[in-house]
Amino acid sequence: MWGGEFPPDLDLTIDQVARRLRHARLALVYGRSDEFITPKVVSGILDRLRQHGIPYEEIAFDGGHELNEAVLRELANP
Repeated sequence: MWGGEFPPDLDLTIDQVARRLRHARLALVYGRSDEFITPKVVSGILDRLRQHGIPYEEIAFDGGHELNEAVLRELANP
C-alpha cells in the first residue's frame, strides 16, 4: 500500500480474507509529510492490521504524497 488507506470496506473478520493477507508480503509506505496519509490515518491502518494478526512492514520516508525511488528499489530487492 503506497500513500493510500487500507480498504476500509475489506472485512477482515472473514477468516479467508485475513488468512490470505497473513500470507502476503504487505508493506505500508508513506511520506512523513503526506497531506493525505496523516499520522492518525497510519495509526488506524496499523491498529486494524494488528487486531487481525496481519503482518506488515511500515516504511516511512522523508517526503509527501509521491513515489520515492530508494524505497521502490528496496521493495523490489528484499
